[in-house]
Amino acid sequence: MGKQPASPESVAVLIENSKRGIYDSEKLLEKIEDTKTIFESISTIEGTALEFLQIVFELLSGSLSGMYEGFNGLQNMLQTDSIYAKRYHMQMINLCQYEWCKYFLGRDGNGVLVRLINFLKDCNDDVTNTYLQDLRLLIKTLGGNCDKDLRNMTAHYDKPSQMYQKMLTLNSEDEYAIRLGMQMEIHDKVLKLTNTIFTTIFSNIPSANTTEHKTRIQTDIEIQTFINSQIAEAFDKKTDLKTIISDQILEAWTEVESMKKLFSQCDVGISFLQQQRLDTTSIKYLQSLVEIRWIITFMRSDLICSMDSYLKASSIIERSICLHRIYRFEIAALTQLYGYNDDKKSESIWHKLKGISEFVTNPMSNEVEKQLEELTTHIDCTRRNLYTHYREERQLNISERWQAFEKMSHVKELKQLLKLILLCNRIDKCLISLLASLQELQNRKTKNILDIISKIRNLGIKYENQSVIDTSDKLVSYLGFKDKNNND
Repeated sequence: MGKQPASPESVAVLIENSKRGIYDSEKLLEKIEDTKTIFESISTIEGTALEFLQIVFELLSGSLSGMYEGFNGLQNMLQTDSIYAKRYHMQMINLCQYEWCKYFLGRDGNGVLVRLINFLKDCNDDVTNTYLQDLRLLIKTLGGNCDKDLRNMTAHYDKPSQMYQKMLTLNSEDEYAIRLGMQMEIHDKVLKLTNTIFTTIFSNIPSANTTEHKTRIQTDIEIQTFINSQIAEAFDKKTDLKTIISDQILEAWTEVESMKKLFSQCDVGISFLQQQRLDTTSIKYLQSLVEIRWIITFMRSDLICSMDSYLKASSIIERSICLHRIYRFEIAALTQLYGYNDDKKSESIWHKLKGISEFVTNPMSNEVEKQLEELTTHIDCTRRNLYTHYREERQLNISERWQAFEKMSHVKELKQLLKLILLCNRIDKCLISLLASLQELQNRKTKNILDIISKIRNLGIKYENQSVIDTSDKLVSYLGFKDKNNND
C-alpha cells in the first residue's frame, strides 16, 4: 500500500466522523422511510403533488443511503492494517459511489435528480436552476472518478489473474478519503435543497392516522431486531473469534500472492513446453487447479472481511449492510468457479478440470460438485440485483433495500457465511488431493523438461555461450526446479 500522509490524529478524527456520519444517516434515513410510507397512504394529495414529493423523498433517502455505506467503507478502511481488507473496503466505496451517481443521474436519463430537474424545467427561478445544474455537475464529476472496471469486478468477479492485477492498483487511501469528501459535498447540497422544499410545502400536508399499519409491520421488525441483537452480543463476547478473523485477514494478501506465484510458474512452464512442441495438457490442468484455489482464496477473504465488518458494526442496520455482501460474493464467485447455466458452466474453471481422469473419479470432487450444483440452482437474481443496485431502470431500490436490511435474519446470513467458508475449505482439500495425484505424473514430466534444459545448457558450455547458460539457469529458477545436472 502507498504511504498514508495523514497523521494518526487526523485518521482518528476521520474514523470518529465516519462513525458519527453512520449514526446520523441511519437515524434520519429511518425517519425518511417512515415518512415515505405515510405519504403514500394519504389519499388527499393530488397525483402530481404526490409524484413531486416522492421524487424529493427518493432524492433524500438515496443520498443518505449512499453516505451511510460510504462512511462505513471509509471507517473500516482506516481501521484495518490488512492490505487485503483495505483494498476490499476501497472496492466497497467505489461500488457504492458508482451506483450512487447512477441513482442520481444515469446514462438513461431516469436518475432521480434528472427527474426532479425535468419536473422543475418550467421553473423561472434562476437561483434554483443554477443550483440544480451545479449539483448535477458535481455528481457527474464524482461519477467520472469512479472506476467502472473495478465496479464490475467487485459486482461480478473475474478471472483471478485479472482480479489480482486490478487489486494491485488500489494503493491510495488518500484518494478514497478525498472521494468521500466529494460525496459529502454533494450530500450537503442535497440536504440543503430538500430542506428548502420541505420547509415550503410541509405546512400544507395533512396528517394521517397510519398507527395501526405501522404497528403491525414494526412488531415483526422489532422481533427480528431483538434476535439479531442477541446474536451480535453473543459474537461480541467471542474474543477468540475476533483474533482468528483478524489473523486471517492479515494473511489474506500473502495467500493471494502465493497463488499468483504458482499461476505464473505454470505460465512459464506452458510457454517453454509450447516452444519445444511438447504436450502441455498436464501443466494446464495443474494451472486450472491453481486457478480454482485462487478464486477460492478471493472468495474466502471477502467473506472474512464481511464478517470482520459485521463484528465491528455498531447497529443492526450497519450489520445488515455488512452481511448483505455475502450473497453478492457467493453468486459472483460461484459463477466464475462453476457457472449457473449451460453457457456459464462451459466457460467455468470447474469445466476445465473435466478432462482430468483423477478429477472425474475422485469422490471428493463429485461431492463438491453436488454442493455447487445445489447452490447455483437456487440463485436469486432479484435479490442479487437488489443488493447491488440502488436503482434498476426506473425501479428505485432504496426503500426495498432498507426494508430488506431491517428484516434481515442475521442468523440465516451467518449460517450461509459459515456454509460457504466450509465449502471453500472442502474444495481446498479436494484440490490438494488432486494435486497429490497429479504430482507423480508431473514429476516424470519434470525430469524430461530438466533433461532438455540440461542438454541445452551443456551445449552452451561446449560452445562457451554464456547467454545460453544464463537463460537455462534462469528458466530452471522460474520453474522452481532444482537441476541436478547443474553442478556449477
